[in-house]
Amino acid sequence: LHFMYSYQVIPKHGIKLIDSIVTFIRTNYPNDESGIVYCFSHKESERVAQNLQKRGFTAMHYHAGMDPQDRSKVQKDWFHGRIKIICATVAFGMGML
Repeated sequence: LHFMYSYQVIPKHGIKLIDSIVTFIRTNYPNDESGIVYCFSHKESERVAQNLQKRGFTAMHYHAGMDPQDRSKVQKDWFHGRIKIICATVAFGMGML
């Protein structure tokens, strides 16, 4: 297996946030790679995931307010490539398997 990790911080652009994320993903990761979009709140992670789903991405939210079994399923699905994008709060980094 070959893993390549990279991090980028992209400033928010107000109401154009989802459009900015979609453009970034399609421009920089056209081969359907997986990634994490970090969000500031539970509500924002849910909203961003829903909007990405509406645009054709396999995206799910992840935050500490979720049931532990649901968080575990999201982690496993992402790890195994069934989910390509996780929209998460910092709980994702703190709760990894």
